[in-house]
Amino acid sequence: MATLIVEDGSIVSGANTYVTVAEFTQFCSDRNITITSTYGDESELLIQAMDYFEQQPFKGIKFVETQPLQFPRSDFYLDGYLTDSDAIPQLVKDAQITIAVSIMQGNDPLTTLDRSVKREQIDVLEIEYMDNAGPSVIIRSISNIMRKLVVSSTMGSSFRTIRV
Repeated sequence: MATLIVEDGSIVSGANTYVTVAEFTQFCSDRNITITSTYGDESELLIQAMDYFEQQPFKGIKFVETQPLQFPRSDFYLDGYLTDSDAIPQLVKDAQITIAVSIMQGNDPLTTLDRSVKREQIDVLEIEYMDNAGPSVIIRSISNIMRKLVVSSTMGSSFRTIRV
């Protein structure tokens, strides 16, 4: 069982999660999701989710350069509103939990992608994917929740302007 150190917005030294095991358990319970230990216990799933979450190109900037995690952030707008720079938005917690649930269900967003299969035949069973099929499963629950938190890749370059 991994030791969780929760970031609460006060820039906790050694923080490695935004979510407690109790929050994870409650989220799953509220949605009738059965927690299994196939891919690790709750704390291990939350740490694995952070491995993916922390690599994203988030909007805004880290509040303090040396903080261990990407949040809290300054100049971070969520749904058009500036968030407090000493807060962890609920959407950030929900994103970490959603990623952890996905990993628990066997859909790890950090898995290595294999080459796309064009055609495969085993005895009489044959599989052929469409030419435009992606190389991996798209986990819409992760994509949808992260959409509000990260810089859109369709926007081109992202930069910060400062009025003097």
